[in-house]
Formats: sequence, structure tokens, C-alpha cells
Amino acid sequence: MSFNIGLTGIRAADSDLRVTGNNIANASTTGFKRSRAEFGDVYASSIVGTAANATGSGVSLTDVAQQFTQGNISFTDNSLDLAINGSGFFIMSDNGDPSYSRAGMFSTDNQGFIVNNSGFNLQGFAADADGNIINGVLTDLQIQAGNQAPQQTSEVNSELNLDATETAPVELVSTTNGSQVLLASTPAAPVTRMTTGFGLPTSFAADEVAVTFAIPGFAAPAPLNVDAASVSAVGNGDAVIDDAAELGALLNNYFGGLGAPYDGLSATVTGSTIDIDLPGATAGGNTNFSVTLSNITGNGIAAFAAVAPNITSGLSSAYQAPDNSYNPGEINIITATSTRTIDFTSSPGANATARQIAEEINIQDQTLNLGIAASARTSMRLSSVGAFNPGELVLALKGADGAGAANFLVLNPAGGTGTIEQQIINAIAGANIPGLSAVSSTPGEIDIVALNGEDIIIQNNAAGGGATLDYVGLTDFGGTLGVPATSPGPLSLNPGTEMVIGGEVDITVNDGVNIAANNAGTPGNIWGTLPGNSSNTFDPVDPETYNSATSVTIYDSLGNSHIMTQYFVKERTDPTNTAGTSNTWSMYVLIDGQNVGNPPAGSTVPGLAQYQMQFTSDGSLDPANDGPFLVSNWTPLDSAGNFNGALGPNTGGALPILTPPTSSNFEIDIFGTTQFGSDFAVNDVEQDGFTTGRLTGLNIDDSGIIFARFTNGQAQTLGQIALAGFTNEQGMQPQGDTAWTETFESGPPLIGLPQTAALGLIQSGSLEESNVDISEELVNLIIAQRNYQSNAKTIETADQVTQTILNI
Repeated sequence: MSFNIGLTGIRAADSDLRVTGNNIANASTTGFKRSRAEFGDVYASSIVGTAANATGSGVSLTDVAQQFTQGNISFTDNSLDLAINGSGFFIMSDNGDPSYSRAGMFSTDNQGFIVNNSGFNLQGFAADADGNIINGVLTDLQIQAGNQAPQQTSEVNSELNLDATETAPVELVSTTNGSQVLLASTPAAPVTRMTTGFGLPTSFAADEVAVTFAIPGFAAPAPLNVDAASVSAVGNGDAVIDDAAELGALLNNYFGGLGAPYDGLSATVTGSTIDIDLPGATAGGNTNFSVTLSNITGNGIAAFAAVAPNITSGLSSAYQAPDNSYNPGEINIITATSTRTIDFTSSPGANATARQIAEEINIQDQTLNLGIAASARTSMRLSSVGAFNPGELVLALKGADGAGAANFLVLNPAGGTGTIEQQIINAIAGANIPGLSAVSSTPGEIDIVALNGEDIIIQNNAAGGGATLDYVGLTDFGGTLGVPATSPGPLSLNPGTEMVIGGEVDITVNDGVNIAANNAGTPGNIWGTLPGNSSNTFDPVDPETYNSATSVTIYDSLGNSHIMTQYFVKERTDPTNTAGTSNTWSMYVLIDGQNVGNPPAGSTVPGLAQYQMQFTSDGSLDPANDGPFLVSNWTPLDSAGNFNGALGPNTGGALPILTPPTSSNFEIDIFGTTQFGSDFAVNDVEQDGFTTGRLTGLNIDDSGIIFARFTNGQAQTLGQIALAGFTNEQGMQPQGDTAWTETFESGPPLIGLPQTAALGLIQSGSLEESNVDISEELVNLIIAQRNYQSNAKTIETADQVTQTILNI
């Protein structure tokens, strides 16, 4: 029987050699698991058992057990090379027949399915259109190589900090000045003053003027009353002109008292046009001219002032402040060779000086918190300043407060040195009249400015035939003042006459304040031709009208990109708000520079999209005004400004936005925005839209989720790889190509997600190497060889013993 025992040993050693050789042969096979030959001894036995002194019958191969220990992980550049770090198997499907493998060398077939080298499909869980994994149903994983469809923007999230130190911007500046240049002629007679600034001064006094300011947050519009009558200085002899004929009679009565060189001067009034005929008009000399008075319907007031018969070195104490109330429109100056037109665009003021109007406005603003402010100044330019004798030029200006008698200043005093311009400038500077200054930037010209807004009066006291002094309005006047074509010089102040220059009023209005002017364009309206309802609206092209801005790219339903800009404007603090939410900002939204707000009533043109944000005293958003805000009137346009065919607006729609969207409406969420005393900051801006994109690559994370990367910067979830575990891995049946199938001994597969239960994680761009240890296998090979030789020796010895017996 020793022969059989030796034979069993040889068979066992041969099996061991084959198992070891197979391990060595697959030392470089990805996902291969080494095997181990397991042996058991053999004893003869019977029903009654084994004898106590049984010697044994040899050895048998009891199992070739695969060792599912972790193999080393090597890294590759292919995102579809997958390695399992831990326990578990990839689930493969061959037309529905499952198998399991640790070899993660995958690619895609011509339909985009993920397959191994045997063509088996990798299985897992698919994802829906929103990227949500559909668990529970295994499917063949597929990668779509087509373009990703665009997604329209439906939500914009803005997390910002608005600078609490900012002030409400000033948006509207209205300047009213009448270019009021008055010439008082001698001899003094009852005259009608016009603000035409030429020849015959005339004016129409204003009654009380009321301007209404509509202020957000107030229960009703707050009136601003500029009582023109209370600050007027109309002289004695006011007369009411009922019709044009009476006005003509007034003018002719005045002309009759002028004397030479005005003998024969007459006026004809037809409707609102006054034609003045000056006999003997010649080029460069006396002129005929026509005055057109607009908006005169009768009952205008003609103001008369008593002027001393002879102008002296001081102004007549009877001098009255000229009326700044009316702008007649235009004057046609007719000469022997041509006609020139003087157009006045300045706003008519009330019957008061610029300073008085500004004070009236400021006082009421302090009382009512209207959000407006006014300032006044008077400017003039003297040109062709010739050689004047001492005392010939007299400048008069009231004090800074406009009270008391005027300050009189004799220009070019005796004994002066230097140019005539410098002497005049020195004289003005030396007089120390508050707010009065002069400078000469061009030879022969002097610019004089009175910062208090009082009228400037200048007299030419030169004897008859003396030099003339020319006047030119400064360029910052609201109107233009021209001269006859044949006499390009400015307006002349002849000897024995005086000139009165009215001031201008600058009125600034804070953001959110509307001006509703009464009877726009009529006498008595200090706003002149300001529209009846003028609003100091936000202007995106004027950075002075907003505090800060930021932009983000959004997308329409066709995937076209557009620029949405958010402008932030700090509003005036409402002193009546005691709820702790008076820190108010307005957010204006424009897309591609176009308005996207709902149109006003009766209009189809998009309006300004304005949203109010309120902050509490700790700088956080007031929960009642923290959005989200709806943009519901955006019509996507192309670069030429034409409708591009994408989804249009649902005007008047509401939140929430439907999914999928049915219009271009979207919401803006400002949750997390603060108002702290630091610089404007964009902490985070996100939107959920994108354009179409092409597949550029794949990412597979540790949990087996497959992400597709596209050229539009988006990543889409395509699915998740599933893994299978077994209660008894060694009970699985090898199928070749490093694949196994389940058996009764292995138990059913336990399917789950990577990194759950006992399953390992997925490493993309990696492969698991064979777990064969070559050194160990070479040692096992030597041991198996020795076993083989030893068992062969057993047979040889048994043979020799047998031969000895036979030889007896």
C-alpha cells in the first residue's frame, strides 16, 4: 500500500505545483486573486470506525481556495479605470446573466454603455434629468456623448454687503436763471422791465408759487411754497395789463419820454409779439427789434420802478430788485444787413433774487425734510474794458444775507496802477465784500462772481460820449445771449446807464423725491419749462445716481447669455420711522442695459425694475423685506436689440417659479445680504442657468457617482456604480477573465452602494493589481517540488522493499 500512499503524495504535490504555477502566471493579471491548494490526509475507515492503530492511506486535495485579500492599487490616466479599495465586486451583465469581477478596466461601446474587455456591461443605478440617483433598480450604466441641453435661469442668489457709511446720492440738479440783464436808461421814467436783457427792461411779476414734492414714505405730498410776492421789490405804480393794446400804449408812453437818440421810437403789440421800430437803424448802430412773449394771456403785471433822473456815483436809493419772473422766449434783432435771434432757455424765477429763492427752499427743507437743497450765485463777464476815468464804473451788491443797503464799489479808483483789468480786480478784492470775487483770464475781460446770489448792479457814470463797457454772460448761464451780426461784440453798457445781472439758483433733489411743478411754463413758475411731473429717476449711465453695482451672467431658454446688473441706491432715512427699519436701499435691475420692470398703466414699454430692501439696526435684512424678488417682464433680445425667440415674460406672474419654466420670469434672492460699515462687497453670486455644452470628460467619486463634465462648466450626474458583496466569497465559482458567479456556497449577492455596509470605495483612474506575491510563490514552488520528490522516493523505497521480498 505504500505505492498508493506515494501516489497520493505525488498527485497532491502536482496539484500544489499547478496552483502555484497558476498564481505565478497571473501575477500581472488585474483583479486576479491568488489560489491556495489545501490538502487533507486519507484514512481507511469502515462502518464501525477507524482502527486505533491505522497508519493512513496518503493525502488528497480538499480545496483550491482563492484568497480575496486586497491587491496593490496602481494609478492610470483613464477615468474609467476603476479599483475597489475594500471588499465587494463590480456587477457585470452579459445579456442579463450576472457575473462579478474585481477587474476595473472599463471603456464605452458604440452606444455609450460602460463595458469591460469581455463586452459585459457594468451595472449600477441610473440618474434622472435632475441628477437624482434612482436607487433600487439595477441598470446598464451609459454615458451620453451628445450636447447637454441649456437651462434657463430661474433663480439668482446674491449675498452682498452694502456700505452703511454711504449717503443717499443726489440725482437731480435743476438750475434756474433768467440771464437777467437789465439796462436802465435815462432820463428816468416809469418803465416796464423785461428780462430780455436788451434795450427795454421789462418783467412780469409772479404771485405765490407752490411746488409739490412727492416723498416716499410720507402719507401725502409735501408742498414747497416759494412766496414770490413776499420777497419781491416791485416799485411803485404797478399796473395790470389786460390786453395787448394796453401793453403797447404803456410802451409808447415810455418811449415818448426817452428823448434823443430815441426820438420816434414806437412799439406795436400784436398778440404776443412786440415789434419795436427804431428810426434810422443802421448796421452796427441803432436797431429795430421784435420781442415775442409766450404764455401771456392777459392780466400780466407790469412793474414800474422810480429811478433817479440822473445816475450818480451811488445807485438810487429807490432802486428795486429786478423781477426775475419771466422768460419771454426769443428776441429778433434786425439790422440793416441781417437778422440774429437771441434764444433764452433759462427758467423764469419768482420775483426775487436768487439768494431769496434759495433761502426759501432751504428753510422749508429743514422744516419738512423734503430732501432738497438750494444754492445761489450770480456771474457776469465784462469785456472790452477800456480806459475809464476814476469813478466812472460803480459796482453794487447787497451783503451775504441780502439785508440792508447795497455795497457800492467804485471801480478803477484814482491813483490805480497796472492794467485796467487788474485795477478793477484789485478794487473788488480790496472792498472785502463777502462772496464777491473777480478774475481776469483773458486780456480785456473780467469775470465777476457773487456767491450769495444777489443781483449785481454795475453803472457806467461816464459823461455823455464816454467809452462803453461790454457785458457777456458767463457760459454757465442757462441761456445764450447773442448780438447783431454786424456787431459781434457783446451787449454794451453805454454812458449814463446801469446794468443789473440776476443770479441763478441750483436746486438739488435727493433720490426718491419727485417734483410736481404747478402750471409748467407759465409766468410765476420758478421751474420754467420743467415738466409738470419731473422725477429724479435713477440713471444707470450716471454713477452719481447709485452707490454700488454688480453684474452676473444669466441665460434664456435657448442658452443665450445675458448680463444682469444690480444697482444699489441708498435712500434717505425716514425720521418718522420708529420701527428700527429706516435703513432703506433700492435695488434696480437691468438686463443687457434694458428695463425689465412691469410697464406703467396704459403702456407696453417695460418700466424700471425697482425693489426695496430694508435693514434693521444691527445691519441684517428686515425679514419683511428680504425677498425673494420677482423679475417678470424680461424679453430676451439679441445683440441687435431684436427678440431672439426664447421664452418671453409672464407679466404680473408670481412666485414660486414653475419647473420646468414656462416664461422668462426668474427670482432674485438676497438672503444673507448685510449693511455694515465697510466697503461694498460681493460675498457670493450664483445663478442656476447655463448654455449648451459638449462632453469633455468624466469624474467618478469614491461613492461611485459618475459625473459628466461639459464645455459650459457644468457637471451632470449620470449614475452610480453598484457593488456586490457575498457572505462566503470563497464559495464563488471562477468563470475566467477574472470573473466569478454566485453559488449555493457563496450565498446570494448583497448589492449596495460603495462605502456602505462592508463594501469598499471606488478609486477612479486606478486599477487593483493581482494579490500574488511572487517571492512567496517561488518558495511554495520549491516546497511543492520537494514534496513531489519525496513522494517519488516513497514509491522507489516501496519498490526496493518489494524487490527484496521477491528475491528471497
